Amino acid sequence: MRRLQTVTSLVETGRMSAEIRVPSAGGPVLIEADLRTGQIETTTEIPAAERARPLTRVQWLLRQLVEAPPERRIEALSPRRTAGPCDLLKNLQAEPGLLVPEDGAQITSFRLTLPTGMGTKRGVEETGFVRSVDIAMDRFHREVLRVLRVDASPSPEASPSR
Repeated sequence: MRRLQTVTSLVETGRMSAEIRVPSAGGPVLIEADLRTGQIETTTEIPAAERARPLTRVQWLLRQLVEAPPERRIEALSPRRTAGPCDLLKNLQAEPGLLVPEDGAQITSFRLTLPTGMGTKRGVEETGFVRSVDIAMDRFHREVLRVLRVDASPSPEASPSR
């Protein structure tokens, strides 16, 4: 069944994907290969800092990504929405307000995506497709997952009463 879904997606869209769980990540990591553009995108969602205004939540994230690749794409997600404001890190460093939803909705999580070029040859060579997926995942782990920390502050409901 999964093989049929992958083949159908590959034929219809030129894309194939897989989701893996990384113990140190806040959530699953989606790896998506787009054979038409020659790109591999690695994506994960992390929860936003709690008890803060939307702009403060964006700034909290950007402080953690000071040395990150400028081509990283960041999307701010709000409750009951599958998409939100999105831009490249290089633009957000100059103008963090680009991620704040226009309608004033709270940001509950961020979707982080890092594109990497795809190998074009088969086999185990350094330019091979399988090796390029390994490289993309290693890069994502090194440049995204290792530097991020999820806000560990307790919610107001979890605070002990005095």
